[in-house]
Amino acid sequence: MFIPGFARKTARPVTAVILSSFLLTSCAGVTGNVQSILPGGYLSNKDDACYAERKQLDASGNTFETELVRNVAAGALIGGIGAAVTGRNVLAGAAIGAVAGAAGTYLYDLWRKNNGDGDLTARQSIKRVNEENEQLDKISRALDHIIECRKNEAKEVRAKLRKRIITRPQAEEMMKEVRMKYREDMAHAKKIADNVLTRSSENVAIYNRLAADNDQVGLEEAPTRSGVKVTKRPPKDVGAPEGQERIIVEDEKLIKDTRKVVTSNSTKSREVERKVEQGEAAEDSFTLG
Repeated sequence: MFIPGFARKTARPVTAVILSSFLLTSCAGVTGNVQSILPGGYLSNKDDACYAERKQLDASGNTFETELVRNVAAGALIGGIGAAVTGRNVLAGAAIGAVAGAAGTYLYDLWRKNNGDGDLTARQSIKRVNEENEQLDKISRALDHIIECRKNEAKEVRAKLRKRIITRPQAEEMMKEVRMKYREDMAHAKKIADNVLTRSSENVAIYNRLAADNDQVGLEEAPTRSGVKVTKRPPKDVGAPEGQERIIVEDEKLIKDTRKVVTSNSTKSREVERKVEQGEAAEDSFTLG
């Protein structure tokens, strides 16, 4: 259907959103590990003194990267086109649609696969978020290990200089290389943290869909240590859209348990973010002293 003025004003933004979604979908089969071992990739140098720690960090964050690619594409497409039609910012619309669309589509499809069993759907959601929480613990440990490895590498350079095994110019060059690799580590960690936070937002949106459909209190993202706070009333505008049935959960405790694991997920995600920020701030400590 032709809408006067629509094609000329929105064709490029809509095309951009469609192309972005296509690229996301096309890359779904390429894991973070595969990308990392390509020439110039994060794991391309097996002679790196901290290669094992890099491999651990990359593997721990890979789950979130592949999950995001799989879940975001449809939501980004729907949100972006909706923004273009209504005249709102297309990129903002795509970001909102990505989270809401991924959450709603995931939960509704799961509910349908379960033949409309809301309790089973809630239990499966709880299990998945619990598994993600375990993965977040692995990411946190991997961050500790890579940071400690680089610090030890820097200590070794200082020790060699102190024992006059190397000259100061040599030490400066070696420390420069350690600092460069550490910067790469933190850049890779930042990418993982960004994916983790987006995934956390998806989980909040998933809970809010259940909460809205069952008249329970919602969660909203907030500048707190956990990253979320409980609302005083059911969340608005996130329940079953027109044409979809509500996902009814008979056991009210399952809603509370979902809120609990999602809140824990948000807390752990923010802890990963803070750890990366602290790591980035520590770059200046990689000097000869």
